[in-house]
Order: sequence, then structure tokens, then C-alpha cells
Amino acid sequence: MFGRVSLNVLSIPHGYLLLVLTGGSVASAADLAAVNRRGPGATEIHVYQGPLLQKHLVAKCTALHTTDKNWHFDVIDWNRDKIPDLVAINRQGQKATEVHVCDGAARYHARLVAKSTGLPKTNANWVFRVVNWDGDGVPDLVAVNRRDGEHTSVHVFSGASDFQDKLLAKMTGLHATNENWSFDVVDWDGDRVPDLVAVNRRDGEHTSVHVFSGASDFQDKLLAKMTGLHATNENWSFDVVDWDGDRVPDLVAVNRRDGEHTSVHVFSGASDFQDKLLAKVTGLHATDENWSFAMVTFAKLPPEATLRKEPIGEHPRRKKDIEAIKELSIKSEDPDPWPGSIFLEKAIFVQSYSDRAIDFTYRVTAVNINYRRETVRTGHAKPGERVFLGYKGSGLATDATKYEYELTKAKYVSL
Repeated sequence: MFGRVSLNVLSIPHGYLLLVLTGGSVASAADLAAVNRRGPGATEIHVYQGPLLQKHLVAKCTALHTTDKNWHFDVIDWNRDKIPDLVAINRQGQKATEVHVCDGAARYHARLVAKSTGLPKTNANWVFRVVNWDGDGVPDLVAVNRRDGEHTSVHVFSGASDFQDKLLAKMTGLHATNENWSFDVVDWDGDRVPDLVAVNRRDGEHTSVHVFSGASDFQDKLLAKMTGLHATNENWSFDVVDWDGDRVPDLVAVNRRDGEHTSVHVFSGASDFQDKLLAKVTGLHATDENWSFAMVTFAKLPPEATLRKEPIGEHPRRKKDIEAIKELSIKSEDPDPWPGSIFLEKAIFVQSYSDRAIDFTYRVTAVNINYRRETVRTGHAKPGERVFLGYKGSGLATDATKYEYELTKAKYVSL
């Protein structure tokens, strides 16, 4: 899987996503990517450097608003620039299941893709992966339906057709499953045909791994093994990657609540998942259902904001070290962040260009056909950080409200 620089995301509780990416290297081992659906005003991505998983490499707000349980995440190098991108799949798009891709090279602030797929709206029974299924170099959408009648089914939509053409639709040899099952797609047996990997959190007293052959249309079972990991609950997420480079896929298990931290455990595929290759408490605090995870190697890191180097005084606003209003357009083809919010057009940020942290105060004026209301709020910007304030226009068609923003005060503070 890492050879294709792909990311696997297995089913996890609402909010968190486990991602494992590879393809180059800030470190010799994969890094841990953590996606927080409920960041301050936006969906966030954080990366901790492998193999120790202590150093915080990336902390970015993305172009996505805060999201809910209908969104599923993956991380792959979508445009092959060696910087992994964030893939967000919205089960409940405007008219269908949607695919959105935030560009890692743009610090996840710009979208490479925003498309409705040929798959109708889906629910929590569906889980997703993004891989180059047909070998044409364009990532495809793999959708796994846990409850397709009496079976689990696999559906693949072509990325080359903007996810309209269906490359595959197959009932598997696996019975209908529930939220205890997670899924991944990897070439398990080296025949260049993707296979389906199913992880059962509660197989008696253990977590188990089952692999169905893609060459047999997922009818033949290549593997069915109890692992060395005890039965787990919704706090655990799973991925299948070649962790140690022996060309045998290994099982990566992420525990969101290992005391005060999130931890990563890796079980060797060469030992039928009995031997533990890694057991690390990460630098990330304990997390909840709003976080998702993946393992991936960042060949290159997203670029950082350019910071001013000249001496600065006590009035950063006068020296333009902080800019009050920056607008990011929301494309008309994108769904609105909230149903019925038809006037939503601009996301408003302040941008720090300082090499020191800044506390600021700003005024928000809400203008409606019935009233004009002013509110004074405070914010904090880390060095070089863009801070989300709100949206310029929102509201229902019958009662539209527009918002105006003005920076009124800014001062330097100690980190």
C-alpha cells in the first residue's frame, strides 16, 4: 500500500479518523496524521513524526468548515507532488455522496477537487477508501457497504470520470457486518489486484483480520486470523500497511484513549499478527469521536507562512504584521456548510505575519432587515497563523443576515 503512496482509513467512531500515509520521508517510518472534525471554526489536520510519534510536524486548519459524522476522511498524495493531501468524503452531499480534496501544498487551504459522485447519498453503513484501483494514475473511490442485504459489498467509482463511472460492484464472501468491522483495500498477495481486508474488533476475546481475494471478486478468503490484540471497542481504529518493509502487510491499531494520550500499536503480518512491532504513546493527547487517524510518510511538509524578519514594535497593526480581513471564496459548486444557508459566500480570517504571537480584538456587526447589532470579540494568532473569524454572509432566504468585521486592537504576547 505504501508503495502506491496510498492511505487507508478504517471505520472509527464519529469524529476521528485514522490515516497512515507513506511515500518518502521526513522519517524512516510512517507518520501519524490526525484529523479533527471540530477544530476552531474548521476541520484540522495534525501530523506526528514517526517512528517515535512525539514531534508535532504539522498543525493546520483546512479549507473545510467543521464537519460531522457524515464526513469520512482519507490522506493520499492526490496530485503526486510528494505532499499528502486531505480527502474528505461527504455521505450526505447536496444530491449525492461527494468527494473534496484539500491541497497539502496550499497548507490545506485550497481545494483540488469538489465533486458529486455517481453514488447516491449514503449513511454510516458505508465506509470509503481512495486508491488507484485501475492503474491509470488517477485516484478512484472505493465504497464498502457493510449491509447490502445479507452481505458486505464493494463498489468502485472511477476518478478519471469524476467518480461517475462505476468500475466495480460486487457482493463479497463476507456476511453483512456492523460498526465493529473496519475495512481497507491493499494488494495482499502481490498479484496486482486489490484485495479487501476486514478487521473485526470483537471476535470473541480478540481482534481478528480477514482478507478476501480481489481476483476472485472477493469470494475466496486468503486469510482469517485472530491477532495478538484483545477485543477492542470504538476507541480503537485500524489500518493495514507494510510497517517494517518486509513486503507483508502489518496491522496498525490506534487507541484514542490510552490514559492521557493517543497510542499506536503495530502487529507483524509475518507472525500472523501475534508479534508486536511497536507500542508507542504519542505526543497527542487522548482524543474522542471527533478525531480520525492515518499512518503516512510525508516526503515533503506543507509550506509554512512567510514571517516578517524586520524589528517590530508595540503596534503590529501599523506595521501590517496582522491583517484584519482576508476572504476565501466558497466555490458555487461546493455545498453550503449549513443547509439552507444560501447567502454564504466568504469565509473571513485574520492573518498574522509576525514572528511573535498576537492577541487581537475585533468587532462583528450583524446587519439584518430587522436590526443592526455589534459584538466585540477577542482572538489569538500564533506566529504566521491564519485565524478563522466567521462568514461574511449567511442566513435563510427569508431572513438573510450579513456580517461585517473590523480589527480594532492588536498586541504582542508571550508564547
